[in-house]
Amino acid sequence: MQAVDVKPEQKRILVVDDEKTAAFFLSESLQLANPAWDVITASSIREALATLVRHRVDLVITDLRMPMIDGVDLLSHVRENWPETRLFLVTAYGSADIKEEARKLRVAAYMVKPVDIHIFVQKVSEILSADN
Repeated sequence: MQAVDVKPEQKRILVVDDEKTAAFFLSESLQLANPAWDVITASSIREALATLVRHRVDLVITDLRMPMIDGVDLLSHVRENWPETRLFLVTAYGSADIKEEARKLRVAAYMVKPVDIHIFVQKVSEILSADN
């Protein structure tokens, strides 16, 4: 999806997952739930970082395991460089260590795959509503 400038009150969400079908499913579910959300997808960490440099992003939703850099490293980088951006970790590899790392990074939400799409959309809505 091509990113466009959004109004300050409009929320922009970046979905990062190297599995393109997973990224598409999450992004389409969010767009259907709230057409006012500007949802961008990235299939790599490099693509995600390029998006973050070019555009204000309110929420980053990322998978954990991806080639080269994992999702925790991405979230750590986002936390350092864009501290106001909210974070959401979605993973098939839930563990106590990952939960602890997510807590340290002040991740707003953490879900284990396969996600219940209704709960997922509800959590995203709650996270973005908390920004107001």
